[in-house]
Amino acid sequence: MQQCQSIVNDKSITGGIVNKARGVLDGAKERARELRELHKERGPGTAGEPAPAVAVPSKPKEAAVVAPAKEPEKAAPAPVPKAAPAPAAVPEKTPAAVNGGSRLELDQLTRQVNIFKEENTTLRERVKVLEEDNEKWRQVLGKDPLIGLPNRIFLFRISLPKILRTLQETGPLSCFGLALDQVAKINTEQGWPMGDRMLQEAVRALRTLLAEGEELYRLDGVNFAIFGKMGNLQAKQRGVDLRRQLAGANVQVDKTTMPLTASLGVVTVEKQLGASQVEASTAIFQALIEMLGRAKQKGGNTVEVYPNTRF
Repeated sequence: MQQCQSIVNDKSITGGIVNKARGVLDGAKERARELRELHKERGPGTAGEPAPAVAVPSKPKEAAVVAPAKEPEKAAPAPVPKAAPAPAAVPEKTPAAVNGGSRLELDQLTRQVNIFKEENTTLRERVKVLEEDNEKWRQVLGKDPLIGLPNRIFLFRISLPKILRTLQETGPLSCFGLALDQVAKINTEQGWPMGDRMLQEAVRALRTLLAEGEELYRLDGVNFAIFGKMGNLQAKQRGVDLRRQLAGANVQVDKTTMPLTASLGVVTVEKQLGASQVEASTAIFQALIEMLGRAKQKGGNTVEVYPNTRF
């Protein structure tokens, strides 16, 4: 025991141990500094990688040295989120572009209007030509080729419908149908050429009997029509006068003489009841032919008056 105590009390031994501990501690500090420098050069460690541990030897109680505090690791910078791509910018129309588009549309509309005008002008010209052709055909079809008088088609398809349109303003009108009683006898005895010549002379005589405002038409064959503006009573008297005038007249071709005796039918129109002027004209024509037929059945040189004045 004494020997051991003497060893412990020997200051030289204690000082050697302390010095040795200090040397170890200084080496550990130097090693820690080197590790920190290496850590700075390498950068922060990856996630989950443990930092290298530095073994610090235990110190004697008498010379305990506190290890320096470990510097906190630098936090990794947070990732910056990428910005969403900006939508493509729609190019704005400049005033020049807008004006250019409007001018283009205006030019197109102007061209279309000009085309329509040209087509309209062409159509008007064609319609005018067609109307002129129709008028010529009406004149050709509406005129009797032998005598030159307006025929039945012209009377009941063109002339009479126009008169009926103004019936209320102009007043009633009357139609006198007359059939020359002696032409058939001339055709039988002397042939059609002489009969045609007699018809031509008879028309000249009929023209001289027309009153002011009356018009003469040829219906067909030996049948003629005279139109005038008058009421029913006046028309009856006019029919009687015509029959008497015709009975006292005659025509002559070469040495052949023909009396102008005729059968007459009278139709007066005071009011139109038909749906159209054409329908009314057709009804008037049928009434006139009916009256002529009755007068012929009575032997000719007579007058028959249609009782109705509304068609």
